Amino acid sequence: MGTKPRIRWGARHVLYLLLLAVLLAFGVTTWIELKCKTFDFTPTNWLFLFATFLAVVGWIITAIVNLRNSIKQHTINILLQSRLSTAFNQRTDDLAAVYPTGKILTESDLTNTDPNNLAALAALKYFLNHHEFVAVGISHGDLSHDVLKSSLEGIVVGLYEKAEVYIKARQREDPQNFEHFVWLYERWKPKGN
Repeated sequence: MGTKPRIRWGARHVLYLLLLAVLLAFGVTTWIELKCKTFDFTPTNWLFLFATFLAVVGWIITAIVNLRNSIKQHTINILLQSRLSTAFNQRTDDLAAVYPTGKILTESDLTNTDPNNLAALAALKYFLNHHEFVAVGISHGDLSHDVLKSSLEGIVVGLYEKAEVYIKARQREDPQNFEHFVWLYERWKPKGN
């Protein structure tokens, strides 16, 4: 398979680093002044330094909270839109008609030209692409891992196990096919599998 997807650095990580840098700068400045009296701070200077520090830390924390809330809201919107989608629901019916819960695809299913089977395979491809999109969003930090794991963990594991033959067939053609979805399955699968 291709390169293994990983969680990427995003705005949240930059804000955490910025917060750490501000804390370190304030700590070092305070320590130097208390130990060496390098800056010869007056009470007004201390007040200005402390007020500036609080304002910057408050801004960074507010940005972190807003970003986290925005990611969670975006995640919930993705979940709701997919569930309310007519196409999503139709493909759910197409897949369930041929491959009900617990039935796993076999190699012969991939070459079966029955119209119902072809519709089910098209639905399977749709769901795999949808969950690949979700996995990419998680790996880039654009979607909330915790929210999605709470709501989709069983679905992702079940979909992978149902479609493993199809996924591996597609990855023989191109190792990058569904690589993020497979990565997500590996993270979420029950221990011991």
